[in-house]
Amino acid sequence: MRLPLILRLVSTLCLATTAALALSLAKPGCQETCGNVTIPYPFGIGSQCYANSSFAVICDNSTNPARLYLSSIQSEILNISLVDGIVRVVQPVSPLNCSSEMRRQSSGKALLGSPFTISAVHNSVIVLGCRNTVWLLANETTIVGGCTAICSENSTDTRCNGVSCCQITIPQGLQELQFTYRSNEFSNNSTFCGYAFLAEQKWFLEDYRRYNGLQSNFLDHLTKNSKM
Repeated sequence: MRLPLILRLVSTLCLATTAALALSLAKPGCQETCGNVTIPYPFGIGSQCYANSSFAVICDNSTNPARLYLSSIQSEILNISLVDGIVRVVQPVSPLNCSSEMRRQSSGKALLGSPFTISAVHNSVIVLGCRNTVWLLANETTIVGGCTAICSENSTDTRCNGVSCCQITIPQGLQELQFTYRSNEFSNNSTFCGYAFLAEQKWFLEDYRRYNGLQSNFLDHLTKNSKM
């Protein structure tokens, strides 16, 4: 299962230089597009076309349309905007296993050592399901946020506002999603207790409203649209 996520491009380029690069697109002689995605420098396909290995991209022509991937984290790119300083990518999502004991888990691709951070403006940590308390970690020991969603079969919440779904605001500069969680209540036969993942707020809430909140058809929709 994979969901949209926005990464914030950390760059020392000033706005005027960034705008000029956006207009010039790819370096001369380099591939400018892959499928529906434009490839502006400093990104590029091939060592002569990108600024450094962090901006290396690969075009997979085995699909229609072709798909562009950021080599350093092996994630599909949906859009690159140098003007806004963001790269929109797709990331994997893993389920939460039911546990009455505190568990630690990571989600998505780590960006450590890269010029990217996860955009705190565009993304939130989404917790789907009502059986878990999730604490977001900035490092091994520092908790920077958390949430618990309550259970209600009759809920009309369509904003992921605490009923069967809750959100955690992420701090600036985060390059890896790590969290601890504990399942509050579950049957002895349960192994799956929901999801916790980073997602673009606008994308997630649009889909969440479309499927009338957290109902079985929403999770079915995520599963059917899985690319893994």
